[in-house]
Amino acid sequence: MPTSADYNRAEHLLLPSAGYGAITSNTQTASSFTPIKVTTGSTVIECGALGTGPPVILLPGRGGSGPEQFDQLGVALAGGGFRAVAMNPRGVGASNGPLDDLSLHDLADDVAAVINSIGGPAHVVGRALGNRIARCAAVNHPALVKSLSLISAGGLVPPVARRTTAQPPTRRRPRNRWHQAGLAHEHAAQTTPVDEWWSGGDAPILVIQGLDDHVAVPQNGRQLAAAFPNRVRLLEIPAAGHMVLFERPDLVIPAVLSFIREIDDAER
Repeated sequence: MPTSADYNRAEHLLLPSAGYGAITSNTQTASSFTPIKVTTGSTVIECGALGTGPPVILLPGRGGSGPEQFDQLGVALAGGGFRAVAMNPRGVGASNGPLDDLSLHDLADDVAAVINSIGGPAHVVGRALGNRIARCAAVNHPALVKSLSLISAGGLVPPVARRTTAQPPTRRRPRNRWHQAGLAHEHAAQTTPVDEWWSGGDAPILVIQGLDDHVAVPQNGRQLAAAFPNRVRLLEIPAAGHMVLFERPDLVIPAVLSFIREIDDAER
C-alpha cells in the first residue's frame, strides 16, 4: 500500500456552490441493496451490499441506517466499479449486540468483522457520528482500512448555536427510527477519549465539510488537515450544513468516488 506521502499534500479545496460534476438521476434506492449479515460473538451486523469490485464500507450517522443514508452514494459506487457495503450499526434494523457501556472501539470492531467477512482491506466512508467509528477502525485495524472519507466530521471542536444558510436537502433525509441505538452510539462517542480515534491511524483521508455546519463545525476538518497535512484532503462546501450529503449529493458523491479511485490507482 502506498504511504501517506503518495497522496495529497495538504490540499484544501473550497468548492463553489455549484459545479464539480453532475450525478445522473437513478431510481434505485435503499431497496437496491442485497441484505447480508455478519456474526461476531454475540453481535450480528446487518449490511446492505450493492455492486462488485473493491469494497467500500458505509457508516451512517447516529442511530441511522446505512442503506437508507447512503442510497445514492451506494448506487454511484456500484456504478463506478466498487462494492458498496452499507452497515446498520448495533441496534439498527436487524443488527443486534450489547449496547450497554458501548465504546467506539466496540463499534470499530464490528466494522473490522464486516471487512474480514467480505474480504478486505476496504475503503471506509463515515458520515457524522459514523466518521468517528471509521477513524477508530483505522486506528485499531490499520491493515483493514485503505482510506477514510469523512462527511460532516466533528468530534474535537464543539457545536455552536444554529445559524445557517444551508440549502434545503435535494431529498428527504432518512429518519432515525432507532432511538435507543442512537443513545448508545452517542454514549460511545462521548465516553471514548478523542485521542484514541481522532488521527484516523495512518490512512489517507478525505474530509467533506459544509461551511454552515453548526454540529460538526468546519474547524474540525481544518484542525485535522493542519495536524496531518501529508495525508488529509479537506473539501469545504459553502451554503451547506450538517446534512451536506443530502443537501449537495452532486458535490459530495463525485468527490468520494474520485478520492477512492485515486487511492486504488496509486496501488496499481
